[in-house]
Amino acid sequence: MDEIRFQDPQGPQAVFGINPVTSPLKSIISLLGQNVFLDPLDKATLANIAVQGLRTAEGLRHKFDDRTVTEIWKKSSGREDVMERFLRPFCRAIQFTDPDQFSAYNFLGWIHNVAYDLPHSLAGMSWRFRPGNLSRLFRRLCVQSLSFTI
Repeated sequence: MDEIRFQDPQGPQAVFGINPVTSPLKSIISLLGQNVFLDPLDKATLANIAVQGLRTAEGLRHKFDDRTVTEIWKKSSGREDVMERFLRPFCRAIQFTDPDQFSAYNFLGWIHNVAYDLPHSLAGMSWRFRPGNLSRLFRRLCVQSLSFTI
């Protein structure tokens, strides 16, 4: 997976490159472009939120454990377009919940883990369905469940 697509049912759509290792130019150009979908000020708001994920894990827990994604968006003076076009669909995609119910600590933890462990994050994203992969996954799950019951 090298890109992520966002669509606003009443407005524009955007495709962002998300793999800076295999396609860095596409990732950079897509972030700098797409100004109809999110203008540069909106992107600056998102960058401000994302930078918070670069704190230490303990710093994230201490500052964001009792907050939601909606609260950190409001604190960063986010516009409604940022919430409706990017944060809400993104939160629903990775956690199946709305930003007002999604822990900011958990959300920023995703950013933290990707930033500090990019090669493994990309390896996890490139997992493809093959019968061999599925059997290895079930084998790991069975071993883990057996280790908890013994």
